[in-house]
Amino acid sequence: MIFFVLAIISALLVFFYYHKTNPHISTSLKWILGIIRFSFFFIVLILLITPTLHFHRGKKQQPFSAIALDISGSMNQIFANEMTKKTISKEFVSKLEDFLNKKNINYKIYNFSNGLQSDTLKTDIFLSLNEIQKKEKGQNLSDIILVSDGLNHNNNNFPVLKEINIPVSVAILGENPKYLDIAIKDVITNNPVYLNTETEIKVVVEGNLYGKDILVKLWDEDKLVSSKNFSNIGKSNEFLISYTPTNIGFKKMRISVELKGENESNLINNQREFLLNVVKDRAQILIITSQLNWDIAFIHKALAKNEKLKVNLIEKRKDGYYLENDKVSVADFLVQSDLLIMHNRNRFGFTDKIYNEIKNFVKRGGNILYIDKVDKKLNDILPLYQSKYVKEVSVNLLLTSLADDYKTFSIRESGKEMKKILEELPPISAYFYSPQKNAEVLAVADLPTQNPVIAFSSYFDGNVLMLAANSLYLWKMWEDPQSEWFDEFFNSIVQWLINTDIKKRFICATDKLQYMEGEPVDFSALIFDERMNTISNQDVLLKVKKDDEIIEKYLTEQDNKYLTTLDGLTKGKYHYKVECVLGNNLLVDKGEFLIEPLPLEESSTGINTSFLKFIASQTDGKIVEDEEDFENLLTIRREPKQIVLTTEIELWKKWYIPVVAILLISSELFIRRRKGLL
Repeated sequence: MIFFVLAIISALLVFFYYHKTNPHISTSLKWILGIIRFSFFFIVLILLITPTLHFHRGKKQQPFSAIALDISGSMNQIFANEMTKKTISKEFVSKLEDFLNKKNINYKIYNFSNGLQSDTLKTDIFLSLNEIQKKEKGQNLSDIILVSDGLNHNNNNFPVLKEINIPVSVAILGENPKYLDIAIKDVITNNPVYLNTETEIKVVVEGNLYGKDILVKLWDEDKLVSSKNFSNIGKSNEFLISYTPTNIGFKKMRISVELKGENESNLINNQREFLLNVVKDRAQILIITSQLNWDIAFIHKALAKNEKLKVNLIEKRKDGYYLENDKVSVADFLVQSDLLIMHNRNRFGFTDKIYNEIKNFVKRGGNILYIDKVDKKLNDILPLYQSKYVKEVSVNLLLTSLADDYKTFSIRESGKEMKKILEELPPISAYFYSPQKNAEVLAVADLPTQNPVIAFSSYFDGNVLMLAANSLYLWKMWEDPQSEWFDEFFNSIVQWLINTDIKKRFICATDKLQYMEGEPVDFSALIFDERMNTISNQDVLLKVKKDDEIIEKYLTEQDNKYLTTLDGLTKGKYHYKVECVLGNNLLVDKGEFLIEPLPLEESSTGINTSFLKFIASQTDGKIVEDEEDFENLLTIRREPKQIVLTTEIELWKKWYIPVVAILLISSELFIRRRKGLL
């Protein structure tokens, strides 16, 4: 106040000095300019001497209590007698209101979670209590009665508790129920599994299951395909569920476990996704030969010994095609076959209808192993075509770099690699053929022309592997009787070709598609050769991207799978790409997953009694566990108080004050100019 008086006195001195130093100005103009000068200097002096004005006023106010009611997400949890904590707390507050009304104690109710805002995903009790106290600043707030489960999710806010200078009494809503929590630890299965063959999937569960009943469910995407009950469980935590796949290909399966007749504290960890690769087991193989010979006899014998194959050999005779001694329709057998082996020593001589049936077989996804000479009517689907040179030549085979992409050409015999074996094999007869544009040449003749002998190509959804040679029986005759290399080689080729999507040999997935913030994200990848056997010892690089952020990490190999985990990812949508170099090919798989804000209110359960009692002890509050304890609240000091309210006006923040000062000095300059006093 003294600065305000000094400013007035100083401005008055300026006013009278101005009068004395301007004797030639008229009295009225002198007064006008004096008032302007007085006002200008008064504003300037106030801003310099005391930029903040303080006004104090006193008022006697009656005491009142604040009831702080927790409305965060955790209050929706089932607590006791199938009632939620929210329901129990409302009943408690209703009884408390009746008590306070009877005792003529004034009160207000405040809903809170993360402070007094409506964010129910996070609880900050200290912040909420502090905001209640600040909101009632200048009022006679005597105490706060806290009704909460005590699940505080901001553990860095303890210093705020020291700013609360009134008693905080706490309500204890009841004893914690003892909920169980089980979780899936691991899912174990064979890979690949076979079509239409029952396979067992093992799920390993964590948690106390002794004497409990659980239900295990298996899902193919969102379709329930199997379920099994396990009752009165003993010490085992491993459970088997059967599944019979009915479709070929890669599948993303999901398995879940459920406690029967029990409430669990957390259901997020009760399910897991995993990868499954379904291939054909006992495949139907159809061999068609234009003429019986030793080559096809040895190939047929090699395949017939394989219990996973059912082989039909149809040969051409003068009056048609025969299976053993029965005349048959090629088209009928073709419909039910998984793989067609065509051996053309002379010419097939099919009708146009049969040729079209063969092409349609490949279009629909069927695969062919084609041996010996080109049939010109099948030029559309074959990877090699006949050139102008039609003679046969005796050759050995040389593998190309493209053969490195196929494990079929990695067979070892007595420690020797395939390339070395081919050099030592007896020569076979091959042709001067040329590759189609889309063909992959896997082996060539050891001639300067390097004419292709083994080639692979795709035709619509199907694939054709061609071996343009004969006299293959010489390979069989060469092999060591103790090691049937020839049989293994052709069985390997057949196993390759009976699987449909043979180019999809790399797959990676997360264990779930949706995560909570802070939850680890598990990746698993599988690499297959063309025979659908898993491949080991490969470098698998994971790239995860969100906006401009990129994370790179290599997967580690474990039990024929490649695994890694990413921790600490923040909320948002992530895209991932996984790369693996296999031979000459870069294998890539992609996907995405979502991380949502962490629902902390769902990650904690029960009543944090010790935390609530800590608050009461630090603020001299009371502990209320039932209606009988309401009387304890009467011991808190409640009396009328003379509350002095201080109002502060920060002049520097009032934009119009400097504007007025500028207008005043501008007015004086304007008047002086008009009167010729400048």
